[in-house]
Amino acid sequence: SLGGPTVLRVAERLHDVKLKALFSVSGFQKEPDFPGNERITPFVQEGFSWEKIRNNTEHIFVFNSDNDPYVPLKEGEILHDKLGGVYRTFQNRNHLNRWGETREEGEQTFPEILEEILKLT
Repeated sequence: SLGGPTVLRVAERLHDVKLKALFSVSGFQKEPDFPGNERITPFVQEGFSWEKIRNNTEHIFVFNSDNDPYVPLKEGEILHDKLGGVYRTFQNRNHLNRWGETREEGEQTFPEILEEILKLT
């Protein structure tokens, strides 16, 4: 999920280049409400230039799960409202980095992202 604000920051600061696609997976745009969040504050405290991100990106995808224990579904909805693009809510996929109780039990792939990438080629 920290990749979400990181990729937003990168897209915001691009010059003379445009991203083909931006994928926000369990992403957020404000400080999350869980223990240890003070380490995340520097990534989101200054806010984002949504217009620059949109202008620097051809295709935007926002993916969230309806039962993410860390990132509320509302955060994905906010990102989609600000960025546009494709918005997908996955059912019972937790934080979208694992789907079992342990990493060993969970899937290690995300075929939906690959599908979207292949559509762009």
